[in-house]
Amino acid sequence: YDLQSPEIFPLPDQVDEISGITFFNDSTLLAVDDEHGQLFKLMLQKNVEISGFRFGEDKDYEGIARVDSDVYILQSKGNLYRFPYNDSIHKTDKIQLELKGKNQFEAFYYDGVHQKLVLICKKCDDDTKVSSTAWAYDLSTSQFDQKAYFTIERAAIEKVFGEPIKRFKPS
Repeated sequence: YDLQSPEIFPLPDQVDEISGITFFNDSTLLAVDDEHGQLFKLMLQKNVEISGFRFGEDKDYEGIARVDSDVYILQSKGNLYRFPYNDSIHKTDKIQLELKGKNQFEAFYYDGVHQKLVLICKKCDDDTKVSSTAWAYDLSTSQFDQKAYFTIERAAIEKVFGEPIKRFKPS
């Protein structure tokens, strides 16, 4: 990718509120709508072609990851929705994170080395003023880890940026 001369694809208003994207293949992206349980397939051509599929209820969705033929979508409360990707969605599995307290997640990715889906807290009960937690769903056991997968320390971020920050909240 050439940052000095990027390729730009104008998108219609239909996808103004996407909160996560992932590659499906070299010329296609999958995107999740922030609030409406809608998955979009964006075929990147001169004129972007978009198709949409409903996978769930109106909720606050934060991210998307594709693992082989399955799509995983993160709801801000920490629930995951899984379904096999094809041109119509017939069954969606809900995977519920059993974490005490109020928890809000904002970022999500697939760790292919460890075969885990990683959910990063925006504001979780286990967070402190100086750190944020991340939790993992282990695809090999189909279970959430019982302990935080890792923490992001504010001091480490300050070191990278060379300046103090009040509080780190992934967003």
